[in-house]
Amino acid sequence: LLSLPVACGDTKVVERGKGDGIFVTTSGIGEVIGGWSPRPHEASPGDLVVVTGPIGDHGIAVLVARENLRLKSPVVSDVAPLSPMLNRLVEEAGEVVLFMRDPTRGGLGVTLNEVAPKIPGTVVIREEAIPVREEVRGVSEILGFDPLYLANEGKAVLIVRKGAEEKILSILREFPEGAGSRVIGEVREGEKGVLLLTRVGGARILDYPVGEQLPRIC
Repeated sequence: LLSLPVACGDTKVVERGKGDGIFVTTSGIGEVIGGWSPRPHEASPGDLVVVTGPIGDHGIAVLVARENLRLKSPVVSDVAPLSPMLNRLVEEAGEVVLFMRDPTRGGLGVTLNEVAPKIPGTVVIREEAIPVREEVRGVSEILGFDPLYLANEGKAVLIVRKGAEEKILSILREFPEGAGSRVIGEVREGEKGVLLLTRVGGARILDYPVGEQLPRIC
């Protein structure tokens, strides 16, 4: 009808007899930025893990809306465009950024587990350093969710060179989406995997979750 080429497609599985409406799919059209590519395999002990703000907002916001839960302080989804902030980061400090990704489905825990096999060492994160809003923490504790595995739609996880954290955080914090950026861990010598240092002084392996905490949204 519009004489436009089909650049990509999306497949949905629906119940028999339920696909009688219209399904609209959108596609992003842009350009590939040259000069930077992820290289987590180059990480070394001392390199740092950075998150750009509080985690779990989106997952809890969707749950609250879906179940019509009433909270004194509403939880708002963190959905936001990250490209302006991350494009600036690549332009000004791309040489010290080894990895970056948005921790969407599966949250921070799954994202770190997916990149960990490519890192020559152990990814160690500190529970007390991971930003989580009190509202998100409260709902998670009541309903038995772990914020580490909740979806985010406006955050990024990065691995950066040791000594570059001040420059990285300074750039990220220039943007509203990165105002809550902080270092949450580092790469250490050891076997490949993810280790969580708990608030009480213990340590546990942060593995893939068994099943899904929340039904997938899309």
